[in-house]
Amino acid sequence: MEGKLEEALAEINRVLETGEGTLEIFSAKAQIQFELEMYEEAAQSYAKLLSMHPKHANANLNLAVCLERLGRWQ
Repeated sequence: MEGKLEEALAEINRVLETGEGTLEIFSAKAQIQFELEMYEEAAQSYAKLLSMHPKHANANLNLAVCLERLGRWQ
């Protein structure tokens, strides 16, 4: 689904509805949401990813970037 971010996000959401959420799926969802400037949603997805894998380095960094974009400095 290269270049079709909205369609890719919809497909990922369909997969997640089946209960088949993996680290890779949540990571892809968060990245697409970030690219679509959906920072609140991306932050939630990165937080979910971190709840699954607390030491996921990219998720920690990207969550921080989302929160910065949202003006949440605390």
